[in-house]
Amino acid sequence: MNTVIIGLGGAAEHFHLPLLKRCPSLKLTAVVSSKSPEQVYEIAGKVKIFIDVEALLNAEKVDLAIVLTPNFCHFDTAKYLLEKCVNTVVDKPFTETVAQAKELMKIASENDVLLSVFHNRRWDGDFLTVKKLIADNSLGDIRYFESRFDKYKPILNDRWKEQPLSANGFIYDMGPHLIDQMLCLFGFPSSVNASIRQLRPSSKTSDYFSIRCTYPELEVVLRSSVYAIESPFRYYIEGTKGVYSTKFTDAKASMLNSPLAEDFGHNDEIFGTVYNEIGEHRVAIESGQHSLYYENICDCLTNGKSLNVTPFQAINVMKVIEAAKQSHADKTEIMLSLISP
Repeated sequence: MNTVIIGLGGAAEHFHLPLLKRCPSLKLTAVVSSKSPEQVYEIAGKVKIFIDVEALLNAEKVDLAIVLTPNFCHFDTAKYLLEKCVNTVVDKPFTETVAQAKELMKIASENDVLLSVFHNRRWDGDFLTVKKLIADNSLGDIRYFESRFDKYKPILNDRWKEQPLSANGFIYDMGPHLIDQMLCLFGFPSSVNASIRQLRPSSKTSDYFSIRCTYPELEVVLRSSVYAIESPFRYYIEGTKGVYSTKFTDAKASMLNSPLAEDFGHNDEIFGTVYNEIGEHRVAIESGQHSLYYENICDCLTNGKSLNVTPFQAINVMKVIEAAKQSHADKTEIMLSLISP
C-alpha cells in the first residue's frame, strides 16, 4: 500500500519510519516536506518529495497518509485528506479541540475511510507489564494509581514545540500518552482537577502538569515535569493485595532506532517491584510492541479488522485535556459527567 508522510521531523525519523520498516505492506512512497532532497533521502530513503498535500494528491495514488505536522496543523491537514477520501493516521495530539476531533471523525465516517491517532505508548513494555498485573489481579482492586512522564530539560530551544502555538506544551505532548493509558486501564473518570504551569523562566508553553482524576473507588494522578532530573518512579500503584512500582525508562523509544533488532523494545536492566504481605519480588518488564500499531492499520485496510486506536477513544483523550485546562483556568474540579458526549 502506498504510504505517505506529511511532515518529516523528529516524530517521523525516530518513531514512524522505523515502525513502517517493520510493516513491509505499508510502502513509503512520498513525503511532504520543506527539507532539502539530501536531508529527505538521508532520513526517509529515495522517496518522492512534494511541497504541499494538494500537489501530492494530484500526482500520487495514496492508500495511507500519516500526518506529522506541527500540532496546530493536524486538523486542517487531516480534514483535507479525509475529504479527499484518504485513509489517515494523525500523530498525537489528535487536534487542538474536542470539536475539531469530532468533526474529523464525522468526515471519516461519512466518506468510509480509516482514521486513527498514533497513541503508540499503549505498547510500551512497562505499560504492558502494568496492564498484565492489573488484569491477572496480582494487586487486587486498584485504589491509587500514579503515572509520570518526566524529563530534565531546563534549557529552551528553537523547536516549534517550544513556541507559543496552539496545542503546544507538555499537556499536549506528554499528556496524551498518560491520559490514553489511564483510559485503557480504567475507562473515563468522574472528575478532573489539574495544575498546568510554566516552570522555566523563559518558557512560552506549559512544561509541567499534574492531573488528578477520580473514579468511584480510585484516584489517578498523572504528572510530567521539565525539571525532574530523576523520576522516583514511572508507575506507582496501590491495590488491596499489593503495591507496584517501577522506574522510568525510555528504552522503547531508543530501541526504535534499531527496529529490526531481535530484542526490539526489550531491556533486561529494567524491572518492577511488587510489595505485599509476603515480602517483595521483582517483576520482569514485558517487551515493547510498538510495531503492533501499524500492523493493525495494515490489517484494517487489507483484511477489514477493527481498529485498535479509534477516533472515539482519541476524542476521550481530548476531553480530559480540555477538562484539565478548564480546571486549571477556573481553579476548580471539573465533573466530566457534565461534559457533552
